Amino acid sequence: MVLCAAANCDHCDCSGGPFLVVFVASSGSKARAWVYSSESGAWSVPAVVRTPVHAFVEKMRGAIVGDEMCCFVLSGRALGDRTRFTAILKYDLGRHCLSVIDGPEVYEERVVLMSMDDGSLGFAGIRGSTLYLWSRKVNPMEDIGWVQYNVIELKSLFATHRLNMTLPVYVTCFAEGINALVVGTHYSTLTLELNSGQVMRRMSRGLMHSAEVFPIMRFYTPVS
Repeated sequence: MVLCAAANCDHCDCSGGPFLVVFVASSGSKARAWVYSSESGAWSVPAVVRTPVHAFVEKMRGAIVGDEMCCFVLSGRALGDRTRFTAILKYDLGRHCLSVIDGPEVYEERVVLMSMDDGSLGFAGIRGSTLYLWSRKVNPMEDIGWVQYNVIELKSLFATHRLNMTLPVYVTCFAEGINALVVGTHYSTLTLELNSGQVMRRMSRGLMHSAEVFPIMRFYTPVS
């Protein structure tokens, strides 16, 4: 994960300044995180934490929460080759430490982490044809756990846009700048803007895995 090194930045429209690279990896029962600084031109020593047995860091973009938190999805193998959500790996940039936190519920398919407008960590998972949205406070002095703040029935949503729901539906990624989730099947996708409720339909020729989807946004900052 790449982010600028400026304090109090939302990392949406920053360019030309010093930057940091947060690299995380897992092996066996441990996860490690390194940070590269463009100012020093060097990598840090690794931060290490124990993880659930055989868990691995998903190949998907993590969530930036506040100024100093980067969160990543930990998954493991369920029956056969199926991937099952296990936990969340949280990296504290200020203290250079890793920790593992539980998710709100167990989901058999892929899940997505989000950075919420109120500075909390968001979580999206699908069970059947229902999308569940959760939020968690990240301030250690104000940790009230996971709170479910929205439930969206995708079957009716797909029917409204004349899309087939006979295939499994997945949540694939989150676009921070527009606060939108991308959900879809093997052949079609919907973009859900969480603030406005607006829905956009997209078509694809094959299943888009979360590792293959990266939202691209353009920003324009007027010259004062």
